[in-house]
Amino acid sequence: MGGAARARNFTFRDLPYGKLGETDGNGNIFIRRGLTGWVFMETLRRETVYSILTPPAPLNKITLALYEKSRSYRYVEEVAAEAYGTGSLWQGLRFPIASGYVGIPGLAAELAGVGAATGAAGYGIYEGVR
Repeated sequence: MGGAARARNFTFRDLPYGKLGETDGNGNIFIRRGLTGWVFMETLRRETVYSILTPPAPLNKITLALYEKSRSYRYVEEVAAEAYGTGSLWQGLRFPIASGYVGIPGLAAELAGVGAATGAAGYGIYEGVR
């Protein structure tokens, strides 16, 4: 199932009902006590992605803010974690929307805004060098 997950340090912990794993703002991984087998491996692989994407302090505050404020950043992070955890890109692509982490209208609006801003900047540069 991949050496990266086995190479990450984690701690077993009692977690809230329904939560199999979590990664704190410093990249520390916590796994629900008693998980074994495939559920344990999927959870550890998922949390490994979150841990890798969490830079050391003080930069971790930037990624935490991005996750809270940017639907597209949250979508990409959740896709990466789910796809690596389950080994399925299709499941990864569906997960953030199906699980309510992001909504299609908000994600589409944010991506449209980013596209418009990028296009406007590109046109400004084009006009500036012409």
